Amino acid sequence: MWTALISGHGQHGHVREALALFGEMTRDGFRPNDVTFLAVLSACAHGGLVDEGLMHFSSIPSDYGLTPKGAHYAAVVDMLARVGRLREAYELVKNLPDCQEHSVVWGALLGACRKHGDVGLVELAAQRFFRLQPGNAGKYVVLANTYAACDMWDSVAGMHESMKSLGIRKDPAWSAVEVQGKKHVFLARDTYHDESWEIYEACNALARSINEHSLRV
Repeated sequence: MWTALISGHGQHGHVREALALFGEMTRDGFRPNDVTFLAVLSACAHGGLVDEGLMHFSSIPSDYGLTPKGAHYAAVVDMLARVGRLREAYELVKNLPDCQEHSVVWGALLGACRKHGDVGLVELAAQRFFRLQPGNAGKYVVLANTYAACDMWDSVAGMHESMKSLGIRKDPAWSAVEVQGKKHVFLARDTYHDESWEIYEACNALARSINEHSLRV
């Protein structure tokens, strides 16, 4: 119950209330678990309370004898990245052992590099991220997109060549909609539909309308 309350308050932006509940929980003698700390770290990230979040992260082993998991490290990476402290995030996780559990950590750091355009750090994060799951097509796509966001076009081409040489392909994204009892299936960059040009024009017009509305708001 405590964890659900903390998580709910944190997700709805009531960060101080979430942390107050955590304090009340521990004072009442209830022991937090891994999921509780994820909720606390997430609340700190959303509220920009980095120092407080780092304090709670440090308390996981020191005060409760728990071992932080990959998800906890990823939450701290996200928290630091939100305020632009990417190098600090890298220093925190660079000595983590290579294991599947930690792929989420390097994925979080890569996402931060993509957002902030940190070209120097993206290579360091990519090496570790790639090493953990080299045969996963999704990892190649994430890396290629991160390189593209950082204008590293030679690296983008290298990712595509690696996928070709290893026979790895990423199935295109698709969606479907039913209109008047007929199902229409759409693929990413699909041009096979008889009215594909009109469909893309309608999508572009909708996107422009949404952007204009958001600017006014």
